[in-house]
Amino acid sequence: MKRQVWGAALLALALVGTIQPAHAQKVVEGVRFDSTLDLGGQRLQLNGAGVRKRMVFDVYTAGLYVVQPSQDAERLAAQSGAKRVALRFLREVDSELFVTSLHNGLKANHREEQLAKWRPQVESLTATIKTIALARRGDSVNFDYIPAEGIRVTVNGATRGPVIQGEDFYSAVLRVWIGEKPADEGLKKGIVNG
Repeated sequence: MKRQVWGAALLALALVGTIQPAHAQKVVEGVRFDSTLDLGGQRLQLNGAGVRKRMVFDVYTAGLYVVQPSQDAERLAAQSGAKRVALRFLREVDSELFVTSLHNGLKANHREEQLAKWRPQVESLTATIKTIALARRGDSVNFDYIPAEGIRVTVNGATRGPVIQGEDFYSAVLRVWIGEKPADEGLKKGIVNG
């Protein structure tokens, strides 16, 4: 009996050496986030992911990809280089609700003079979000910052709206999720603390 156990253990060890490890992922509410991705010629790492709740409902999962992971929210927001906030919707959300949340989050985390400086970008992003009309369960929305281009919004892989300039504005939008007054503390914890 011992010989069979040892034989099985040796066979298992031999097989482990021949099997390639699966691409690492983090799973949040059944949604898979790859541990790395390439964006704008840079390799990004998943800093963390969590769930956005509204009252008792799970609305979407969100993952933050950055060049240099950190558990410091302000360092993440201010970090240079490519970045992605990947949203995966768990229920239907109309664009008006999303726009309201964006505006409230910007106001909660920035002074009036900062918001005035970003008015053209806020208007452009608002118009882009409104083209989505209704995000459905399973939809994928990415907010990307690519240094050579700017801010790009994609829905299920298709670009929506114009590219928006301003790495500082991208950082401002990122603070909606991870700023001092985030839209959802639980989501911030998941994004920042992995």
